[in-house]
Amino acid sequence: MPPETHIVSQSSEYIRGLFLEKLPSWVSYHDIRHTEETAEASLEIAAGSGLGPADTEIVLLGAWFHDTGYTETALGHEEKGAAIANVFLSKLGFPPDRLRSVEGCILATTVPQKPRNFLEQVVCDADMIFIGREEFFHKNDLLKSEMERRTGTVIEPTAWLKRSLAFLEAQGYHTEYCRSRLSKGLKQNVETLRRQLAAHA
Repeated sequence: MPPETHIVSQSSEYIRGLFLEKLPSWVSYHDIRHTEETAEASLEIAAGSGLGPADTEIVLLGAWFHDTGYTETALGHEEKGAAIANVFLSKLGFPPDRLRSVEGCILATTVPQKPRNFLEQVVCDADMIFIGREEFFHKNDLLKSEMERRTGTVIEPTAWLKRSLAFLEAQGYHTEYCRSRLSKGLKQNVETLRRQLAAHA
């Protein structure tokens, strides 16, 4: 695993402080842990896909900044996150063309995901890496709790199961690295949700 570049280290330190200071109290899923896991997954996918240091730096920065917009808003947080990255990285003298690539990676995580190139695919898959793992159900519970606390409403269990199933059925992996390793787990999670929904019928 290559060491973090100086700009990635500076960014991660800044983002940890930003989350600590400004992340809303209702957040239980889009927190610093999820951001750290997304950065770790981005590094794993980048290494497994043979990306070089320059491209790896871009996907790591995209991963670190991808949910920083939650410090300002939930709806449209991707655009806010791209703006936060722009301000911070510009002050560090990050090249404009590479900054545009980082912003693209952040914006690509908007659901439904529509990555336009491989670097964006890496960050999108890193953001959703858990959907093909057993931890999906725990993460899904955290997301439900967060949405309920943010909106002040209670989401009925059957409605949440239907929503979760529709999401997984529509969501796949973009990179071969993730498709080859996690597609089976994703299919199993879909089947588990179908069984749970049938039990609620």
